[in-house]
Amino acid sequence: MIAKGGAQDVIKVTDPDGFTVDMDMNVTPGKLSLTSYVDPIRAFCGPEVPEQATYSFRSAGDSLTLRPRASDGCADRDSLLTGTWAKA
Repeated sequence: MIAKGGAQDVIKVTDPDGFTVDMDMNVTPGKLSLTSYVDPIRAFCGPEVPEQATYSFRSAGDSLTLRPRASDGCADRDSLLTGTWAKA
């Protein structure tokens, strides 16, 4: 889910077991810049991996495609975000 936050936009990812990770983000045309975890205890990767990452996005109809703009050092985040998503 991508949502408008009080101070900043947020991307929220929940796995099938219900574990949720929230990240603050900035959006510019074609680019999602993930800046920091809303709750550092619930993070994709440990402190040795940078929090920040940048993804390109493209939307068409009811779908959204996300791809890292450069290699994302966090394999968990990369595997969860990269791909084409359908609007629910």
